[in-house]
This record gives sequence, C-alpha cells and structure tokens, in this order.
Amino acid sequence: MDTIQKSKLFSVEGEPIRLNEYRYQVLSIRYPQSYSIAPCLRPFIKLELIETTLYDEIETHPITSLTAEAYKEKTEVNAMAFTSILSTQAEKIISMLRRTASFERDKSRGEDPALIRHIYDTFYIQSAGRANLSELVPLVRKVINEDVDRFGAQHLQFVENPIGELKYGLMLLEENSQFEERFNQYVVPMVYGSRSVKWVDAFTVFKSLVNAILKELINTK
Repeated sequence: MDTIQKSKLFSVEGEPIRLNEYRYQVLSIRYPQSYSIAPCLRPFIKLELIETTLYDEIETHPITSLTAEAYKEKTEVNAMAFTSILSTQAEKIISMLRRTASFERDKSRGEDPALIRHIYDTFYIQSAGRANLSELVPLVRKVINEDVDRFGAQHLQFVENPIGELKYGLMLLEENSQFEERFNQYVVPMVYGSRSVKWVDAFTVFKSLVNAILKELINTK
C-alpha cells in the first residue's frame, strides 16, 4: 500500500475496509481522470483482497489487455492462476441470491447496487456454454455450506433453510422493479459491441439456471 500512496498517478482513497477477521479487505484507489466519468463507473478502482475456499481446480491462463489485442501485440502476462469458470459461476449465483435476501431481511446491512452485474455475468457464461449443470451443482452445494458457516450469524434464515432463502432472493429479483433499474444503470452502459443485452433476457437465463440448480439440490439431498 505504501507504493500506491507514493505513486504520482494513483492514491488510496480513505481508509481500507477490513471485515470477516481480515479475510476481506478493500482498497479504493484513485486513478487519473481526463474525462467525465459515466454514472455506472466508480471514481476509483475498488481493489478487493479476499481469503476464500477453493471449490474447484486451479486453472492457468494468459492475460492480454484490450490494447495489446487490438494492436496484435504480445500477451503481457504469459500465465496466471485462476479459479475455474464453474466455480466463479457458482459463487456469483449464490452471492446474488443470498445477499439480496439478506438485505431484505435486515435493511440496516449495507447493500451493493452494482451486485446486479452477477445477473449479466451468469447470462454471459451460460450463453458461452461454459457451465454444465451436472458439474455446477456440486460446486453450488459447497458454496452454500461455506456461506452458512461464514455468514450464518448474520443471516439466520439462510442457516435454517438455505434453499428456501435462495428462492426468496430469486422472488425478490423477479418482483422488484429496482433490480431492472440497477441493471440498466450499472450493466447496460458497460456492455460494448454489437450485442445489446436487456434485463428480461439476462434475468430469464439467470432464473432458468437457478431453478434447475435448486431442483437438483432438492432431488439429491
């Protein structure tokens, strides 16, 4: 952090946030701005450091910037360790549903409007055919068990009936128009290219996948 604070280009905004016995830490890093920022973008880089459980095998992939890709330049990072797409999908689904339900149960808890991006991410992963249901369900079960242990004291309904609470979160997403508004505010402006994505399309894919997962979880108890 000292390196960031001394940089002429970047600076730390405010005090770092530390939660869950230091297993979750957030740094807000101010970056140079030459143009006005769209409302869907934060005025800083949100750097999250999370200690979490690995639910699947680690994968290794290169990292190429959009600039290098456009100019057909070499990859900046040849290899870096990543969690699998399946594991990412499982965590996004449960996070979206559990946190939506948790905030509704206790409005004093902080809510992140940008969490709605998980709906689009799920839509995109499913559209790319990267999440097989039979492989995804066991990972979802692992995420649920981990979240019960980690966040149970904050969300007792999730401990008592995790499947029911996930269904409750899905119902809230479907019936409350504020989630479509958030999708249009935080997601739609960020999607570039010729393919536009509407809330109804993204949520239809998300809902269908969630219902299929919940059905498998109930049938395989």
